[in-house]
Amino acid sequence: MKFLPLLLLVFPLWAQQLQPEPTRAQQERLNRILTRAENDPRAALEEALDIPIPDRDPQLWRWIGDTRAANENWSAAINAYEAALKELPTYRDVLINLTQAALADDQPARAMPFIQAALQRDIKDPRLYEALAVIAEASDDLLLAENAYRQAILLDAEALSPREGLARTLIAQQRFAEADPLVRTLLKRNPSRAGLWRLYADLAQSRQEYEVAIQRLETAVRLNRAEETDLKRLIELYMVLDRPLEVLRIYRANPGLKDDPPFRLRLAEGLLGLGHTDPARELLTDLPEPLPTSADQLRFTRVQAQLLLLEDKASEAAALLETALREAPLDIDLLRLTGEAWLQADRPLNAVPHFERLARQSGQEARGLWYQGIALARAGEIPRAIELLEGARRIEDLPGLRQTLEQLRRMSER
Repeated sequence: MKFLPLLLLVFPLWAQQLQPEPTRAQQERLNRILTRAENDPRAALEEALDIPIPDRDPQLWRWIGDTRAANENWSAAINAYEAALKELPTYRDVLINLTQAALADDQPARAMPFIQAALQRDIKDPRLYEALAVIAEASDDLLLAENAYRQAILLDAEALSPREGLARTLIAQQRFAEADPLVRTLLKRNPSRAGLWRLYADLAQSRQEYEVAIQRLETAVRLNRAEETDLKRLIELYMVLDRPLEVLRIYRANPGLKDDPPFRLRLAEGLLGLGHTDPARELLTDLPEPLPTSADQLRFTRVQAQLLLLEDKASEAAALLETALREAPLDIDLLRLTGEAWLQADRPLNAVPHFERLARQSGQEARGLWYQGIALARAGEIPRAIELLEGARRIEDLPGLRQTLEQLRRMSER
C-alpha cells in the first residue's frame, strides 16, 4: 500500500461525537466492561464478545472495534465498526476510526460507502471530508480526493492536514504550478514540520530537480531524526545522480540500514550497474544468512556473479549462476547473465542453450535471438548467426542490432 498519513489515532470512547442513545442497561454493561478492561483487557473483550450479536449496541461495537484496532487486528476492527454504522450511520468517530482501520488493512474501499452515506445526510464535518479524501487518494481517485480535501478546507480554514493532502494530489496530477505556492505557504507557517519539507522534496523530484529534492529532503531528515524511509529515499536520489560517496556516507552513518538485507542487495546491484564495485562490495559485507526470500537469494547470486566477472573470473561466475538456474530455470536475468559469463569465459557454445531459453521467454524473443547469434558468431558459425539476427530484427529492431548484423555480413563476405 502506498504511504498516506492516517487521519487520527483511535479516539477514546469519551471523545466528542454524535452520541448514540444506549439504554440504561446497555450503558451499565459498557461501564462494567470498561472497568474490567482497566485490569484485564482480554477478559473484558471476551465478555463483550460473549454478548449475542443482536444485543450489541453501537457503543459496544465501537469499543470492540477500538480494542481490535489497538491490537492491530484490523480486519476484526473493520467488521466491528461496520456493525456499529449499520445501526447508526452518522456515528462520526466510528466513521473516522473505520477509515483508519481500512487504510491500515489496505482495504480503503471498505470505508468508502459508509463515509459517502454519512455525507449524503448533509453532515458538515471536515473530518469526514478528509476521511473521504484520504480513502480516495489511497484508491488513486485523485479528482475525488482533491474535491474532498477542498471541502474539508472550506469547513475548517485553519486545518493543516487537508492542505497537505491537497498539495499531494496536485503533485500526483502533475499540476506543479498550483502545488508550488500552496506548499510554500504551508512551509512559511510551519517551517519546522518535516512532513512539509518531504512534500516540498516530492514536488522537486516530480519535476526531476534532483539536487533541489535532496536539499529539501536533507532538511526533513534533520527535523525528523532521520526516519529510515527518508534515508532510503535520499540514497535513491544520490543513486540517480551517480554519487556513490554520498550513498556510503548515509549508509555508514545509519546502522539501522544494515538491518535491511533486501535494501542492501538492491543498492549493491544498482551501484554495480553504475560501475562502482568497491561500494557494492561494502554493502554486501556481513550480509546475514539465510536471506529472507528466494528472490533475495537470487539477487545476491547475480551480484556475486557480476563481481566475479569484473574480477575476470568468468568460469567461477558461470558455475555459480548454473547452480542458481537449477532453482529458477526461467529467470530472465539469470539466463542472460549465465550466457554472458560463458561468453566471457570464451566458451560460446555453453552460452547458446541459455540464450535459446531466453528467446522463448515472453518479451525476450528478439534479444534472445540476438545474443544467441553473437554466441554462434563467436563459435565461428557466422551464416547461422546472421539468420538469427535477421529473425531478431523481424521481431523487434533493438538499438545496436542493425550494426551487429551489418558487421557479421561484412565478416561473411571476406
